[in-house]
Amino acid sequence: MSVFPESDIHGWYEKRVAEGTVPYEVVRPSVTLITRYSVIANGNEMRLAARTTRLLTAALPASSPRSKLVAPSQPFGSRSVVPSSSRTRPTTRSALFCARMGGGFCSDGCGDGRETVMTTARNMGELAGFAIPRLGMGTMALAIEGRPDRDTAIRTIHAGLDAGVRYLDTAWSYYLPSQPGTGTAEDLGYGEKMVRDALASWDGPRDEVLIATKTGYRRTMEAPNVAENEPERQHLQAVGSQYGWMADSRPETMICDAKESAAHLGVEALDLLYSHGPDPEVAYEDQVGALKQLLDEGVIRYAGISRVDNAQIDIAREILGDKLIAVQNQFSPSYPDPEHTMEHCAELGLAFVCWSPLGGFLDAFDQRAYDPFRTVAGNHGCSYQRVVLAWELSRYERLFTIPSARNPQEINDSFAATELTLTQDELAMLNASVDARRG
Repeated sequence: MSVFPESDIHGWYEKRVAEGTVPYEVVRPSVTLITRYSVIANGNEMRLAARTTRLLTAALPASSPRSKLVAPSQPFGSRSVVPSSSRTRPTTRSALFCARMGGGFCSDGCGDGRETVMTTARNMGELAGFAIPRLGMGTMALAIEGRPDRDTAIRTIHAGLDAGVRYLDTAWSYYLPSQPGTGTAEDLGYGEKMVRDALASWDGPRDEVLIATKTGYRRTMEAPNVAENEPERQHLQAVGSQYGWMADSRPETMICDAKESAAHLGVEALDLLYSHGPDPEVAYEDQVGALKQLLDEGVIRYAGISRVDNAQIDIAREILGDKLIAVQNQFSPSYPDPEHTMEHCAELGLAFVCWSPLGGFLDAFDQRAYDPFRTVAGNHGCSYQRVVLAWELSRYERLFTIPSARNPQEINDSFAATELTLTQDELAMLNASVDARRG
């Protein structure tokens, strides 16, 4: 048994990446430890992301670290079918990686027996310094009205992480109000603490998971009581619901809440903090200034903004510079970004993170917008929600989508969108149907 220096294996992989060919995966026999690799696609440029904590150990000839690696016989851009007995998977344009990075061996011959999804590199991206699948998980449905019990919520997060999710999205305001108005809730911090506890009880690699949270909103119960001498802030409330949301983006509030979020999540600094939305009573420059102060103080590492138009994106970019990395706006077939903020993000090189990617569950939306997706789903024998998410990932190479889920089955179905390949004809039909609504 011989151990090859990681530098040799790195060099071999880097050469194959440069040539446009990458091995499918490492075969289990004679392999006891493995360096994990993934290929990150960015337009026509590809780079290798590697976890360098382990060595490949196998009975390999010193002259060729390739002998225990299964290399493709065709270059990128082609598709081949490999018999299941070979314990490898076919590659697509940018190769495949085992989405359960760092958690033992996958069920496809490298083995802890857990079911995994092979994520194509076209569906990988970089956000806040993390190389992650571009399909994450929103956790609002696990923390507000209609939420499941806490054990189910944590099992749902674990299921997402086991499937390959590496981006969890939460917020300071993910809790249920317990008295009228905006008074302190009994379970204040519920959503962030739930994410913290789910990660603490998960047996996978916590350091690979990006946690993003948001600040600047309060929950309300019934209509908020506003004193005569106080401004009436933006109030959002679903029809027929006693619960709502109210903007409070005063700099002092945002800064205080961000520090509370770090405590709720049990971290010294937040990986990524979004302003939850504009507050009509606070100048947007002041709101973004609060993010700048949090960056300067080291409370947050990167900043994002949400519910914004193109003018507000430009304001934030001017104040925050390259520390502004993401815009989180609503996007789905029923709400197709009518202000074209996604295109503006592409011009600026910003990530676009879409909330309510399946239409949302608090407000009614036009179900007819999803009829073309149901047609395509019939072709593939899957849910139309999976088709929606796969289509969204195709719209922009820096788009991240964060569907919510209330049970393990929903997040498993959503994450399977990362391996769903839609034909060019299907994409053209879906694009046309949505663009016609978009204007």
